Amino acid sequence: PIRASRHHVDRFRPRLSHVVIDYAQIVLGSALVGIGTNLFFVPHDIVSGGVTGVAILAHAVLHTPVGAGVLVLNLPLLWLGWRYAGGTGFLLRTAVAVAVLSLTIDVSAPFLSTPTNDRLLIIGYGGLMDGVGMGLVFRARGTTGGTDIVARLARKRLGWPIGQSLLVMNAIIFLSAAGIFGLEEVMVALAMAFVSARAVDLVQEGFTAARSAIIVSTRPDDVRDAIFERIGRGVTYLEGRGGF
Repeated sequence: PIRASRHHVDRFRPRLSHVVIDYAQIVLGSALVGIGTNLFFVPHDIVSGGVTGVAILAHAVLHTPVGAGVLVLNLPLLWLGWRYAGGTGFLLRTAVAVAVLSLTIDVSAPFLSTPTNDRLLIIGYGGLMDGVGMGLVFRARGTTGGTDIVARLARKRLGWPIGQSLLVMNAIIFLSAAGIFGLEEVMVALAMAFVSARAVDLVQEGFTAARSAIIVSTRPDDVRDAIFERIGRGVTYLEGRGGF
């Protein structure tokens, strides 16, 4: 049997180097999303999902800065996420992502112009840049805030699946965009969202569709708790016996 000790408990704690790598990925990923927003989304009146999409709509109607809109909209959601959804670790990672995303959008806006007006190139490269950036943030156990926080709260408080919650919220955003920008821009946005989602999966999981690990332990409850708290993944209990 494995003895309970400080050594074994510490093994579940992230090393400093891992934390640094995680935050570097969050910064890089958020910056990529911000640059992609200025290159492909804002110039062509195309909304992305979540709070960034709302900020783009506000920019079109009220001429407010997109990055500042992202920050202002996220502030109350950050507090809710810290209070009810993820605790301090979640707050720090999300706050860094939101801050970098907001600053990148507003600081880089005067220096960037769209490289193309071709719809196909916009869908491909815009979706790719957005998806790779988001994938890096997710891979580092971070989030860019916004509707991700609302979806987490809906799952925790109401039991709603995260995917369905995000789908409903993004549908509302896209319908609003159709009334402001027109149906064609929303069709482009949906195609970009598809490319972005595939890029997110590729960054997070590689070229394989799924991965699993079989852990044999005399302390399954402790392993389960560590996986829930540190990795945020689910587990399945299997009972078996050796065939030797």
